[in-house]
Amino acid sequence: MTDAATRDELIAFLLDRLAERIGCDPGDIDRDADLIELGIRSIDAVLVSGELEDRFGVEIDPVLLFECRTVNRVAESVIASLTRR
Repeated sequence: MTDAATRDELIAFLLDRLAERIGCDPGDIDRDADLIELGIRSIDAVLVSGELEDRFGVEIDPVLLFECRTVNRVAESVIASLTRR
């Protein structure tokens, strides 16, 4: 799998999980929108980070979602973690 494919898969996964948490369609989420402004709460960050860990096999601190603050930035951080393995 290429980095681009991994990034696309990761973004799709994130959009699906976040949309489920905030009750919207994944296509309605702007990848550069602030996750806090979208309504992501601490419990959402914990659950989504756990799902990311399960799916991609890399340890994710829930704080990452609040530090990175956008889908694109979270994806880049996770890709960097995957690359370091």
